[in-house]
Amino acid sequence: MQNSDDLRKAFSEEVNYPPLTEEQKKEISFVYKIGLFAYVRKHYSAAHDIFKRLISKDFFCAETAAAQYFLGYMYYTGQDVETNYIEAAKWFELSAASHYIGAQSILGIMYYDGQGVAKDLVKACALLNKVAEIGCEASQLFLVHKHFNDGHDVSLDNKKGFKWLASLADNKDLHAQYLLGRIHYMGLRDVEINHESAFQWFMTAATNNFAPAQFSVGYMYHHGEGVVQNNAEACKWLKKSADQGNAGAPRLLNKILRETNHSENIKPSAPALSTAVEAMTSGLGVFAAQQELSQVLKSQEPGPENAEESVRHNMS
Repeated sequence: MQNSDDLRKAFSEEVNYPPLTEEQKKEISFVYKIGLFAYVRKHYSAAHDIFKRLISKDFFCAETAAAQYFLGYMYYTGQDVETNYIEAAKWFELSAASHYIGAQSILGIMYYDGQGVAKDLVKACALLNKVAEIGCEASQLFLVHKHFNDGHDVSLDNKKGFKWLASLADNKDLHAQYLLGRIHYMGLRDVEINHESAFQWFMTAATNNFAPAQFSVGYMYHHGEGVVQNNAEACKWLKKSADQGNAGAPRLLNKILRETNHSENIKPSAPALSTAVEAMTSGLGVFAAQQELSQVLKSQEPGPENAEESVRHNMS
């Protein structure tokens, strides 16, 4: 449950709200805590009504900005309401105007993608960079991913990107560990290709049950890249990835089994990417960036081309 100190930390700048009486402060705090209590326990319909009630009183304070964020988030994710990005953006805009970090982060991503708002890279980068600079990990991860994979539509230098990535990876962010592996494997953004470092980062994420990294570890064991070639280890890690639904893993695993005269036919046991991606959704403020990364990772799954070409695509 958020206390007043936690709530103050949720803002990127100090906001001077109109003064409230002690009675008003008590009422606002009480109503907000009841709404948050309902939300945390997934009683979204009740939370929605309580937050709406709080906002309707025309008080302007930290609690109303947080309530606006939660309303936006419910519309963004379809929590007991129909998903509506335009409605979500409306509430995020109101909350972001009060410098609520979570709203600024998600709104930045919505401007980047043109989701519920007109696409505007200038606004997107301004919002994302603002909160990334003060430690918003969701925005840091989003900007770093775009910088190292897409190229030139986010303003971020390699030194800062690596600093953020290292911090995220040290904090056991599996997406960051996986991205560091990709950067070293592919030599992204003029980083020197280093398969040994790539393997170490992939293995770090793989041992924490991150399916895309498990695929990469299996792939590198099979090809002897950054590690001594070992098909038994390759099959072990590819099977782990396949069990979580990674579409590329069964193709490479079956290819190895055929080459080593095994007839077993492995199929993915879960849809699309991996339940590990869902497990990473550990906080409201990080949802949007993680959803974006999830979609990016899904887009890397290979199509039904020949096996070797498919797995190369999965590594790229």
